[in-house]
Amino acid sequence: MYPKEGCHQGTSNAKANAGIEAAEERLSAIDSQLLKLEEQQKGSLWFLLFSEMQALWISAVSTAVMPMDPGTTDQSDAADREDNGAPSRKALKRKARAEQRAEWKAAQKAKKKRGSHRPKGPALTPLDPNASEAEIKAARAARKTAELEDFRARAAKGATVVVDLEWEEMMQPKELKSLIQQLLYCYGANRRAQQPVQLCFSGVEEGSKTHEGLSKQSGYESWEVKKLTTKYIEAFPKEKLIYLTADAEEKLESFEPEMVYVIGGIVDRNRHKGCTIAKAREQGIRSAHLPLADYIDMGNYSRVLTVNHVLNMILDHQLSRDWRGTCERCVPGRKMLHPEEADVESAGEREDAAAKTSPNCISRLDLSDCGLHATALDLLQKVVLDLEHRGDGCAIEELVLDGNDLGDAGTVALASLLRLSSKVLVLRLRNIGITDGGFSQIISAMVSNKSLALLDLRGNGLCTLENSKIAVDGLRRFNRVAQVLLE
Repeated sequence: MYPKEGCHQGTSNAKANAGIEAAEERLSAIDSQLLKLEEQQKGSLWFLLFSEMQALWISAVSTAVMPMDPGTTDQSDAADREDNGAPSRKALKRKARAEQRAEWKAAQKAKKKRGSHRPKGPALTPLDPNASEAEIKAARAARKTAELEDFRARAAKGATVVVDLEWEEMMQPKELKSLIQQLLYCYGANRRAQQPVQLCFSGVEEGSKTHEGLSKQSGYESWEVKKLTTKYIEAFPKEKLIYLTADAEEKLESFEPEMVYVIGGIVDRNRHKGCTIAKAREQGIRSAHLPLADYIDMGNYSRVLTVNHVLNMILDHQLSRDWRGTCERCVPGRKMLHPEEADVESAGEREDAAAKTSPNCISRLDLSDCGLHATALDLLQKVVLDLEHRGDGCAIEELVLDGNDLGDAGTVALASLLRLSSKVLVLRLRNIGITDGGFSQIISAMVSNKSLALLDLRGNGLCTLENSKIAVDGLRRFNRVAQVLLE
């Protein structure tokens, strides 16, 4: 077997010299045999073949055993070139692999840098052109402290809300996990609120499952939440406590800053009906229900709301003082009947009865599963806007486009409608085949829309849920009114 090119690269000079001596001995033997053949069979085919083999052997051996100096590249460059001076195919492949390896290393380094130096907020302007890193860190800490003090000052003007977490023994593991998630939503909503409340947790004891679940949440120990060391009934005067429960007879009209409102922190899937009102009566404190029925029709749906939905209503009403708007914005759409399904004589609908019975008034347009494509949305947009501009006061308040294959192409017209419309209150776009790009189109249009109360985007599996939630969180900086349903 002929030695391969480069098989002795990187060996010591002693090994290289030994290889040269062995090759020279082999060449001498070949030369002696060639002399004998030259005399006996000169000009024959065998002689010509043997001469060609000798030339190949000399070329291979001279390349294989040539000693390589790691500090220089002249000899290796010469071996990697063909007779005409151009790089050999093997050299080109080696160069391409080296370039790919270098690109991969650079990409990994950049990825690692992005992960370890992720921006945590807007960049601070240095105190002066020669500001040191320590001064910048101090400025950031001062800004964080100022923001925290501002939040505490705003929360001090609001009501006190206690989440009663003394129900752990009555919940199953899945229900407790759901409650922990609701508490996470509560804290985030309160921190983002323009008018926050003084949020308290009651019943979170060391070693309890509730405490264990909350401790797993990032930064829980530094949450701006008052963790009561005793039960709420012992921490506050009884005359200031009001337990919010759907089973109460008293109707709550407003939230007063001097009062303490208790939300039952229990997820039981209606297995323990009436437990919160029973607890309030046993403790001898007031109980009250939110005035949902006066402003929205929930039909036969349960009036029981999740903890985070109740807190959202408190935060919204503290700021707006408008129960109708609060109910429409904060009560989940799945718990509300459509206007056509509700009794027009129910509370909160009487003033709209004449308009809804008019044959020329269309308040809800349901075009779900009717084969609409993106090209038809331009015409639909014109029709909706024309109705808004008519003088008879009729306009489409709810538009349902569920189940149509609109795709990202249809979101252009939908985004334009959201920017121009001031009457559409509910837009349902479930399962319309949009991706993250189409989702971004719709969310960006919501920045300037101030009328839409509910945007239903559930069932769009081509969108990444994590990216969608990030986009909705970003929207909250500009639009705190609309409720966006993703799952």
